[in-house]
Amino acid sequence: GRQVKLFDKEGVVASFMIGKGAADMVSYYVRNTNQDSVFLALGGVPAYFPVELHAWRNLKIWSINLEQVQSIQLSRKTGNLTLEKSQSGDWIANGKVVSGSKLQVWLDSWMNLKATAIAKKEVTQKKAGLEKSNTKIKIALQSGEHLELRVGSASPQGFLYGQLSTDLETIYLLPSHFESIFYEDVAILQEVNL
Repeated sequence: GRQVKLFDKEGVVASFMIGKGAADMVSYYVRNTNQDSVFLALGGVPAYFPVELHAWRNLKIWSINLEQVQSIQLSRKTGNLTLEKSQSGDWIANGKVVSGSKLQVWLDSWMNLKATAIAKKEVTQKKAGLEKSNTKIKIALQSGEHLELRVGSASPQGFLYGQLSTDLETIYLLPSHFESIFYEDVAILQEVNL
């Protein structure tokens, strides 16, 4: 079974064991570690208490209010793209004002970027293709703060590896739709206001 201990600042407040699944396939056996009585708990109890440490980590890479952003710069093999916010609040790319619903969806995707998982410890920067990667997104905030995410190669499962420049210990597995929001901007920028 799996032992779970819950703590507060004083110490252990509860300790119990999660056993195997019941015959109904939706319940699990649960026992207080200080008692012999066993209870049947309805639902996916083990899912609430994952064993893997990375499963407890926050997968949000960043959460930014679009109002805070001054510019977004993509550096990729297919070429660079910089979007800058003008003083009037318009987005400018290649000297032209860009707008439209596709652009808004694309910007929203970047503002609330979340990983699918965190790579296992044996995945190094070199294995993840991050060591010499020039593929990245840089977001400049109006406060002067800069956020940077480097993008590496694909994992065996088809996710892209990513790493924040401020956290060289963590390698993220980026969701499969990440590649499309990273490279799809050519179609988005066709919505040009003349």
